[in-house]
Amino acid sequence: MSDEGRSVRLTIPARPEYISLGRLALTAIAGVRPLSDETLHDLKLAFTEACTNSVKHAYDERGRGRVDIVYELRGDRLAVEVGDAGAGFDPEPQAEDPGELAEDG
Repeated sequence: MSDEGRSVRLTIPARPEYISLGRLALTAIAGVRPLSDETLHDLKLAFTEACTNSVKHAYDERGRGRVDIVYELRGDRLAVEVGDAGAGFDPEPQAEDPGELAEDG
């Protein structure tokens, strides 16, 4: 049986304390594929940043929204999609010096 297109969907409240649940799911699902420790670390970092951006920028501080996560196994790869239905934010840089990158960018 081919594993093309197998996916797991997870919806979490848009609150920082739930991001670790998504990371745990990522770690478990990544165990299905042979990934190096470095690759898994990079995936977790990117995942955490994407979820944090959704929690921080998509909804108000009451965390009334949700973050939708899809983990998809395709052939020899693992794809992860993080989405929300929030309003978003102004993408203009906030740093005073345009050459300086702001943290949480």
